Amino acid sequence: MEKSLADEINTFVSKLPLETYQGKTALRIAIANILTLDAKQQDYGPYNICGNPHPELGVAFRAGDKVQRLMNLFLETGGDPRHESISDSWMDLANYGVIGEMLHKGIWLENE
Repeated sequence: MEKSLADEINTFVSKLPLETYQGKTALRIAIANILTLDAKQQDYGPYNICGNPHPELGVAFRAGDKVQRLMNLFLETGGDPRHESISDSWMDLANYGVIGEMLHKGIWLENE
């Protein structure tokens, strides 16, 4: 992440009533995750998620697959894979959670 963007995020986080290191750090990570989600949506668009009759279930399956991949990475590589980033896998899982919640609330395509 570029320094000016990191500075903007830190300034934003410091203005919120977050009291704990964990809360502040979680928000910084969540913002970085959402920036990645936004970038991927620019490439893929929203219909790769909702283009099937049960999009919420589809996201749940994707999240389940990501959990299985993480478990395999930890069990097979001891948490040190050579070809896949564990951090990226956690980010994908977090973003699937956000997408799932948006689908559940019926707001995934609200402005489309």
